[in-house]
Amino acid sequence: MTDIVLTWFAESERECRRLDLAAARSMRELWTRIQQDTSLDWRHRLREELGVYLRTAVEEAELVRSGRVNPFGKASELRPLATAAQAVFTMSEFAYGIELPRELIRHPFLRRISRASTIAIAYANDIIGLKADLLRGIRDNLVLSLQEEYGGDLQTNVERAAKDFQRVAGEFTDLQSQFRSGDGLCDHEIAGRPDVEVYIQILEDWLYEGVKWQLLDTDRYETTVRLTQQEHPNQLLSLAEALQPG
Repeated sequence: MTDIVLTWFAESERECRRLDLAAARSMRELWTRIQQDTSLDWRHRLREELGVYLRTAVEEAELVRSGRVNPFGKASELRPLATAAQAVFTMSEFAYGIELPRELIRHPFLRRISRASTIAIAYANDIIGLKADLLRGIRDNLVLSLQEEYGGDLQTNVERAAKDFQRVAGEFTDLQSQFRSGDGLCDHEIAGRPDVEVYIQILEDWLYEGVKWQLLDTDRYETTVRLTQQEHPNQLLSLAEALQPG
């Protein structure tokens, strides 16, 4: 199925498969509009990132079917990829009116700040979605991987995950401040570039506004089921509220 989905992003419709599916037709119409305002290189980059996400989704689906908890080391690699954040960041370039060249996206500074944002998003998603995952019998969650690695009860590992979220989100904020101040950015490739400023804004929006949306503006994870005797409803969710001040 993942191979079929990737063909919907082909340059020519002749390369597409299963266009009889409604999802395929909708995606193809959107992709045709995107083609008119983007470069071939940008579209290739997006397809590569979608491919990474879809392959990860297959691996994670197999894990979910097995009912196993992923070891923390492996989960730390897979869960950030499973958010599809990198593909979403690239798609957002189109929405925000920029297009970073491939060589710029590969710049070490942008790799670091993108990775920090992606990892923080993975932690936030898994903390906020923990109840829903457990109620559905899904054990593919960083909180459960931390519990497998370090032991302790569920609440202890939610708090451990929240600290990891705060640490990585803090790393993102430090790098963002570094870019805006110019400190340590002797590389003229990115210092002061408006398109890089917009890209970093995309990362910030998806990290902090995405967490706020999950906590405040959707009932996707709402439940009054308690996971521990001490927990009051939504106590676990409040642990993820290490949002950027102001």
